[in-house]
Amino acid sequence: LTRCFTQNIDGLDYGVSNLSAERILPVHGSLGEIKCESCGAAYPLEQFQDEVRKNVRNIYDDGTDDEAPSISRGIACLNCGKDQVKPSTVLYGSALPSAFFEHLHTDCPACDVCLVLGTSLTVGPANSVPEFCESSTRVLVNMEVAGSFGSRATDELLLGASDDICVELAKRLGWLDKLLLRSSLHMAKKSRDVLRESVK
Repeated sequence: LTRCFTQNIDGLDYGVSNLSAERILPVHGSLGEIKCESCGAAYPLEQFQDEVRKNVRNIYDDGTDDEAPSISRGIACLNCGKDQVKPSTVLYGSALPSAFFEHLHTDCPACDVCLVLGTSLTVGPANSVPEFCESSTRVLVNMEVAGSFGSRATDELLLGASDDICVELAKRLGWLDKLLLRSSLHMAKKSRDVLRESVK
């Protein structure tokens, strides 16, 4: 695997035990990484969580939480002191990480297979990733055809539920046992259920 471009901001991709963080590129940022918007300095996640509890008003609080602040305040950067610390997610209108464009131009043209799972391919510029894989086989695992998939002779369309298709691929590649071992740690319950049903 050269790179895992992901549009998910939940950070679950980092839970894959044998996939190094350097290979994961969260196109829209990640809730698991905290930075200062002003100077770019990293901020410790656990400390950020504590500061959120102390400084950010819970809009769903019914008044029973005596420790919740009544007014939200910013969280000061440990490096520059500005109140601009937040998860490193990309908000609408903000620029994507420069690493996205760097890897788009270096990784995609050189890849053998571009595997795309569960997306409408409507949000740009992330939807351009398969287009930059000009000489590779492109495989779409999705409920429906998306983007330009199906327009090239080398495109493969695997239409249906991603969980079911990925389990079938794991079976055919001889990876099902490894997937079962890891399933209890890294999969959502629905995915684990699909996996367990497949071995019955």
